Amino acid sequence: MTVYHPPSSPPPEPAAPHAALPDGAGPRAELLRSLRALTTALNHWIDVRAERQGVHRTHLNALAHVMGAEDAGALISPGELADALPLSASATTALVDRLVEAGHAERHPHPRDRRRTVLTSTTSAHETGGRIFGPLAARLGGVVEQLDDSEVEIVTRFLDRATQAMTVAEEQE
Repeated sequence: MTVYHPPSSPPPEPAAPHAALPDGAGPRAELLRSLRALTTALNHWIDVRAERQGVHRTHLNALAHVMGAEDAGALISPGELADALPLSASATTALVDRLVEAGHAERHPHPRDRRRTVLTSTTSAHETGGRIFGPLAARLGGVVEQLDDSEVEIVTRFLDRATQAMTVAEEQE
């Protein structure tokens, strides 16, 4: 799992809550309004479909971290999951217990340190994720296909920078 680590130099002081937002007109303000609308629609999509599948949002977030680690060829321990969510150790233990009981995750001994435990996702988790996110991925894939390569590069760069900005803001809180 790739985690953004900010440079070691001290970060700039945060601006007032809305100081960095452009005034109500212009393309930058419109971009931020569009981003807000997208995040609102995405949150609604996830909440409604997760509820239909009987999956709590925190469980989805946990599985996203487990699957992200797997996609990166990495291992994730319950402690690392607790840090990523962030949850207390006891809350993470209860969460992992529920995921295992539901058949969405498995605990395994760490391959190099058998005192530690790592988490993996199951076929059930991927199937549930497919039911929740598959239709959305298909629609978004269609939107992405309409972009030329230079537009894809610009959007990707923006989203990567926005994600980094959110990570830095969270770490500074």
